Amino acid sequence: MNNLSRWLHKHTNGRSLALTFALTFAIIALMQSSLPMTNTALLAVSGENILDITFYYDSGEALRRAEAYGPEGRSIYLRFLLLDFLFIPAYSLAAAFLISALARKADGISDSRANLLPLLMGLGDFIENNCTLMLLTSYPDSSTVIASIGSSATMLKYLFGVATLGAVLNFMARRFAR
Repeated sequence: MNNLSRWLHKHTNGRSLALTFALTFAIIALMQSSLPMTNTALLAVSGENILDITFYYDSGEALRRAEAYGPEGRSIYLRFLLLDFLFIPAYSLAAAFLISALARKADGISDSRANLLPLLMGLGDFIENNCTLMLLTSYPDSSTVIASIGSSATMLKYLFGVATLGAVLNFMARRFAR
């Protein structure tokens, strides 16, 4: 973990920040578009949101939604997952580089391991996406165990997201307090 944190610090510069943030915002734009691979499209055909934006759902809720999506909704969700799998490394690296840059500016340090928090958030998202992928592709034989793991990964994603935001705000406050 120390090596990964050091690698992030070493590769944090204007170019890495610009590239990862540009990619992140480009993917967000696609996710918010009218393409038939968005939450809006899923809502239109099923009346249900993607699981990714729900902080807590139990396995029963995940299975209920998989059914409610219907074949067209499950197809839309699978296309959404393609974008989301690209989104994970983009936002994770953007946030990790941001924390590395802020740590350097705030304290002149380049060894804070807080830059690993976004990668843990991304790992939770990756596990969540894989569970959702298995849930949707195995429907109607979806596993409650997989649904439960996906739900737990979603909560971890959000908790590490809050920790990431806390780290960003902490370093920003320390930077401007100087």
